[in-house]
Amino acid sequence: MKSKLATTVIGLLMLCAIQRASATTILDTIQGLPYDTGAPGGWDFSNSGGGHGQSLGLEFVLASPTAITGVEAYVFSQFANGRANFGIMADAGGVPSGSFITGDVSLVALGYSAPLTLNSLGWSLDPGTYWLVGVAISFEQGGWQANPTFDSIWAVDGATGNGTWFNNSVLPPPMALITGEATPLPAALPLFATGLGALAFFGCRKKKKAAIAW
Repeated sequence: MKSKLATTVIGLLMLCAIQRASATTILDTIQGLPYDTGAPGGWDFSNSGGGHGQSLGLEFVLASPTAITGVEAYVFSQFANGRANFGIMADAGGVPSGSFITGDVSLVALGYSAPLTLNSLGWSLDPGTYWLVGVAISFEQGGWQANPTFDSIWAVDGATGNGTWFNNSVLPPPMALITGEATPLPAALPLFATGLGALAFFGCRKKKKAAIAW
């Protein structure tokens, strides 16, 4: 009996180790539209080094603990070798907080021929409202293609660094796809605990029987 229980526990341990939630779509403002490599329309995000600039953010909501695994954003450089920080900000009353969550941001190069694609991110977030935000590096300028056929809440910061964000749900939103997976609490975990308990129980019974026989 003990051998069978041990085998069961080992099996459950293996199941806990390999079981992961499949990636799901958290936000999709692209809706199947192609990336425009010609003369794309959209919103400017720029940083003139302390003067006028503009940052953009897309709101998304998580109902459970989630790891952001991938981001695809239809962004482009308006000058050669444009760069920007892309990452997650917490919500501050319906707009981005103005500061990236530590560890949940990437410095990226912007191009012209393909969307920005970030994979294997592992940005872990608790349930709540968050923002995917693009902030240009000083003295660099990019653009973020917009989807005129889809509605989604987004926000714009009209002057780099001053934290004055404005919520916008009327004009076409920037185009992005965010994917993630639930932070794994393995479905086999309760069974694993039960198996350990049963193993301990039968082990205890065996010791008692041995003591009585003695």
